[in-house]
Amino acid sequence: MIDNKKEKKEKITTWKQDLYIAMKQINYKWKVITMIIANCIFICLHISLFKINMNLNNIPFIKDLNNMTLNGLPIIGDVNIIHCIIYIISIVISIVSIYGFYMLLKALSKPYKAKTITGICKDLKIYYGEKSKRNLPIPITETKDKENSKITQMELYSNGTTIEDWEKEDRLKRFSQKFSRAVVGVEPHETDIDKMYLYYRKDYSEKTLFWKNSYLINDDCTLVLGENGIGKQETINLNDNPFLVIAGSSGSGKSIELMSLLMQNILKGNRVIIGKFSKGGVDFNKYWRNLKNCTIYTELDLFEGLFGYELSHELDVRKELLRINNCKNISDYNKKIETGEIKGEKLQRIIIALDEAGQIFTKSNDKKTEETLKYIRYNINKMFSTYRYCGIHAILATQVPSASIFTEEVRYNSDRICGKANKILSEMAIDSPKASTISKKSKGHFATSWGTEFQGYLFFEKDVFKNCEKQGADSNEHTTDN
Repeated sequence: MIDNKKEKKEKITTWKQDLYIAMKQINYKWKVITMIIANCIFICLHISLFKINMNLNNIPFIKDLNNMTLNGLPIIGDVNIIHCIIYIISIVISIVSIYGFYMLLKALSKPYKAKTITGICKDLKIYYGEKSKRNLPIPITETKDKENSKITQMELYSNGTTIEDWEKEDRLKRFSQKFSRAVVGVEPHETDIDKMYLYYRKDYSEKTLFWKNSYLINDDCTLVLGENGIGKQETINLNDNPFLVIAGSSGSGKSIELMSLLMQNILKGNRVIIGKFSKGGVDFNKYWRNLKNCTIYTELDLFEGLFGYELSHELDVRKELLRINNCKNISDYNKKIETGEIKGEKLQRIIIALDEAGQIFTKSNDKKTEETLKYIRYNINKMFSTYRYCGIHAILATQVPSASIFTEEVRYNSDRICGKANKILSEMAIDSPKASTISKKSKGHFATSWGTEFQGYLFFEKDVFKNCEKQGADSNEHTTDN
């Protein structure tokens, strides 16, 4: 108990830091002087008004006014009216003076939330130096983030601590629990290396994010994955990396994330081919099945046929078009079509999606089925290594951590994201244990292979697809096999 008391009394800032913090908490240094002068003026006014009120009846000017009349009527019927007016003015000045002193004392007092923040940092070992001479981060001030009003930006003295000290293991999540705020990130200060920013939301509870068609980016290659902790959209570009793998345990929201990305491709006018071999593909309801640019396969034999002729032929045609027109990729080709440099029609991006891809990459005991699966596996791996420039893309969703899925071709030629998972799946999927720190109650939260985290969107097909082009009744039979 004695040690704890000593720790509470420990001086955590220098006098210069205290002065700077005090100035920052009321925004600008000159405001301190302004507040002091204003408070002195208010006090003088208050004293003057009090004296005037006490001796009001003895003031010659008031006596003369009291005796003056206009058309036989007194100008001032009762001197008490003046007393009341002065009392009201005095009360207003008193309130302003009290508030002014309160703000001044608050600014000159200890740094805001200093004990809370530094106490949590001690518990989580976020400090610089030895335990006996530790330098802890110190809060300076907090303001609303300019880009997102729901986020609070807290300025801190780093005191030797680094961004890595905060992000090590799951410290930010544990800090959130102790602080009762959702801490969403730590960033360096723009100009001062001795300071940093801590961002947090006041509501610690997780909220569902709903998709709006206005979020759609106006090109054929940029997809919105979701929003990070400070409300900024996390995106991927199919030109930079044309393949994506979505991993995560059951209930992590990977199928919803897959659907969200496919939905965006349909809205962009890209062609979507879906392989869903469990539950008869019921996850993709009538709104998906009625879309002109969407094909759903629920049978392995038909999906094998897709690779057997259609895609291989399409690949050959595209390669030849890119070669003879001296285009490095599909974007280059389509841009030349737009500018009129070459004649023809734009090439449509093709997105091949596999939900529960583990079923394809798991060996079957049935010989015929295994032959079919083996052929599909070969073509998927081939796609990852040779299709990247031709506008043919793949998105795989899986909950099975398997080396047969995360082959070298897949790992080096794809972006990868992972929802809540154990350490083994997280390491295999994104080369980091970060996904294993996602809350078990979380759904739709993902960690990425490039080091960020985000929350995906939920959407309603009826609303999102209402303006999309539908296919005719005859075309249903060859696009979807039930």
